Amino acid sequence: MKHRLAACLVAIHLFTAASPVFAGFEEGLAAFTKQDYAGALGEWRPLAAGGEARAQLALGFMYETGRGLGQDFKEAFRWYHLAAKQGNAEAQNTLGVRYENGKGVAQDFKEALRWYQLAANQGDVIAQYNVGAMYDKGRGVPQDYKEAARWYRLAADQGYVEAQYNLGTQLEIGQGVQQDFKEAVRWYRLAAEQGDARAQNNLGSMFGKAQGVPQLPVVQHALYNLARAQGDEMSAKNLKIIEPGMTRQEIADAQALARDMAQPGKLLKVLDAYVKAHPVGKPRKTSSAPAASPYPAQPAKRPGVVSCNTNCTNGDCYRTYDSGRKVHFQAKHRYDALQGNWIWDAGSC
Repeated sequence: MKHRLAACLVAIHLFTAASPVFAGFEEGLAAFTKQDYAGALGEWRPLAAGGEARAQLALGFMYETGRGLGQDFKEAFRWYHLAAKQGNAEAQNTLGVRYENGKGVAQDFKEALRWYQLAANQGDVIAQYNVGAMYDKGRGVPQDYKEAARWYRLAADQGYVEAQYNLGTQLEIGQGVQQDFKEAVRWYRLAAEQGDARAQNNLGSMFGKAQGVPQLPVVQHALYNLARAQGDEMSAKNLKIIEPGMTRQEIADAQALARDMAQPGKLLKVLDAYVKAHPVGKPRKTSSAPAASPYPAQPAKRPGVVSCNTNCTNGDCYRTYDSGRKVHFQAKHRYDALQGNWIWDAGSC
C-alpha cells in the first residue's frame, strides 16, 4: 500500500500545531513561510537543542529537505528521533516512515511498525493508515487483513482518503471483513468525493455490476470519465470496454453528468440527484429524434491550411477535419506552468 507521509505532509502537520511552549517557535514559523530559512534555523535550532519537540521535528524537516543547510538524511533522522522519544506523534510516524523506507537509517520493518503504532495510538490518522498498510502487506508482522481493516477503518473515520479507498476495496472483495457491497460503496463514495481516481473508477464498476447500487451505465461511464481525466489508466480501459454497448445518447448524457460531477464539491450531490431520477425499473426517457453526434461540424476549407473543429470533455475528444475525416482520441494530460495546474491538451489540427 502507498505510504503518503512525505516531507510536505510533515510540514503541513508541523505548521498547524498548537500554540508554542517556548518563545521563538512562531518567529521561526513566520521566517519559514517567507522562505527565510536562515532566520527559521536561527529560531528553531536553540529550541531544538533545548528539547522543544516541535522545533526538533522542524529541524529534522529542514535537514531532510536541505532548506537553509545541506541535505542530510542521517541528521534529519537524529532530530526526528529526539522528538519522537518525547512522544510527538508526527515525529513518531515520520520515524516509522524512515525505518520502513531505509532513509537515513537501516531498513527495519519491525521498528517502523513500532513507531507507527505509538503515533497511531495517539490518534495520528496517517500513522493509523500506515499501521493498516503494514498488516496488509505483512511488513514487520504476519500478514493480517482483519487487523489491516481495523486500522484502515480508524483512519477512514477521520476522513483519510487512502484508508477510505482501501477499506472500500476490502469490503468489496471480502478481504479481512465480511463482503458488503453497500458498505464498500459508502467508502468509495467518500473517497471519490475527495477526488480519488481509483475510488471513482471502482464506484463506476459498482454501478456497472449493480453491486450495492442500481445498474446505471450512464453513471458508470461518467465516473470512469472523471477518473480518466486524472490519468487513471484502468478507467480509460474500462471506458473502451463499455462504450460499444452504449448508445450515442447515453454517452452524451454520461459526458454531461461527468461535467456536472467535476464541479468542486458537487460529485455526490449530482450523483445522488441522477440516481434518484433514474430508479430501477423506471424506463429511461429517450428522444425519438436521432442522437446527436459527438463530432463537431465540418469546417470550411481554406487554401493551404488544414482546419478542424474539436470538442473535448475531460480529455475525451472528437475532431472533424475540413476534409470530412473524423477522429476520436484522448488528449494529453500535461502540467501548465503558467496556469499552475494540469490541463488537457488536444493539440493542433
